[in-house]
Amino acid sequence: MQQICTKIVASGKHLLDEDEIEKELASRRGRLQGREE
Repeated sequence: MQQICTKIVASGKHLLDEDEIEKELASRRGRLQGREE
């Protein structure tokens, strides 16, 4: 896992913090619920 994180940071991208992860999960869950209806 640490190697993956290191590669991501080295590529110039930032890692998501806890709040950003929660927002991303909520967004994806919302899209999934929209498809089921």
